[in-house]
Amino acid sequence: MPSTRLAYLFQRYFDKTATEAERTEFMSLLQDQSAEPEIKALMEQAWEHFQEMGGSGEQPLFNPLQSEELLRASLGARSTGLGAASGTGQADAVAASATGQAGAAAAPVRRISWGRAIAASVLLLVLGGSVWWWARPVSHHGVAQLAKAGDALPGDKGPGGDKAMLILDDGSRMALDSAHEGALARQGNAQVVKLSGGRLAYYQFPNGTGMPRGTGDASPGAAPKVGNPGAYNTIVTPRGGQYQVVLPDGTKAWLNAASSLRFPTAFTGKDREVELTGEGYFEVAKNKEHPFRVKVNEVNVEVLGTRFDVMAYNDENSINTCLLDGSVRVGRGAQSALLKPGEQARFSREAGDLQVEAVDTEQVVAWKNGLFQFDNIKIEPLLRQVARWYDVQVVYRGDIHSHFSGLISRKATLAQMFKILQSAGGATYRLEGNTLTVVPR
Repeated sequence: MPSTRLAYLFQRYFDKTATEAERTEFMSLLQDQSAEPEIKALMEQAWEHFQEMGGSGEQPLFNPLQSEELLRASLGARSTGLGAASGTGQADAVAASATGQAGAAAAPVRRISWGRAIAASVLLLVLGGSVWWWARPVSHHGVAQLAKAGDALPGDKGPGGDKAMLILDDGSRMALDSAHEGALARQGNAQVVKLSGGRLAYYQFPNGTGMPRGTGDASPGAAPKVGNPGAYNTIVTPRGGQYQVVLPDGTKAWLNAASSLRFPTAFTGKDREVELTGEGYFEVAKNKEHPFRVKVNEVNVEVLGTRFDVMAYNDENSINTCLLDGSVRVGRGAQSALLKPGEQARFSREAGDLQVEAVDTEQVVAWKNGLFQFDNIKIEPLLRQVARWYDVQVVYRGDIHSHFSGLISRKATLAQMFKILQSAGGATYRLEGNTLTVVPR
């Protein structure tokens, strides 16, 4: 029996057995800000249950009416004017906002917390919505509209996906997106295996023969000896690609678009060291005797066992290391900083200094969770993320001063993305071939 009235009503609604009075009461409770933590927990539980039952975004749990009601209620749409559309699992729920516009036309919009937005994102996964947007207004002006899945720009481009190239130590290359699942290569006493869902893993043969076992089975406190000592592999994601790899020591690494990770096929020394370009998120296998190090140009990140993100694109102004859990030390020459969870070390390429600041970690790792997440961001850094994911070149025809805040699914097509941003004002967008032209309006 659910322990609270909200949990009881959620279950009744989830099972489609709620009476009209219970449904009305449930929608009212969803708009209570004090209930936000429980709402988020209930939605996460529903999504986990949905996954365990083998569900997918193509098979929504709720019917179109329920989908719209839940989305509106979870975001407080009845008081904000946000809209939702749902139906076949391909519909969109869209709202957008921008600042710095002259004469922006809309009624004042109530501010909604990020926690409620994240809860809504979990909910939308359960509902099966494929493309959606939620925006947190940063001024008293905003615009809201619906965007249908059929809307398109000439020459529309689909989103990026699980694409990567594996370069083995001998120089041979394997396109992982076209390779079949299963064993790809054997290196020493390890087997390189492609798994489902855009993942690569290393499995070791305990006795040099027989069936391999997972790298996560390595005994703690001992340096993992998988693969050929001294041999290095590299996984490279193109623009418009992403991939996950389980390293020989059991560490999990996610690569964002236009990134690369060079790593040994066997961690045999005192340190477990990898080299990163672009952006990567790591969940490091704990091993106190053998620290894990990430080299990014002149910046070094040292950890024992933790979760963190490193962003080091050449076209960005800084190299950022964000800590989600555990402890990491970031160093560059004589400069060094020990981070706490929720902090980010920012090495400025222009100034050459290392600064530590508090950040929204959900925003930093949104890309790993299938999202673009912005908080009062200028259009240039926003479009740099977009350009890498959709593999386009951006050209500006004039200065644009708008700032954007919100969430958008990385499953959106380029046309859907820019219909949303264009509705927010400040600029218009034109796609010709692989060139996206941005013009102020």
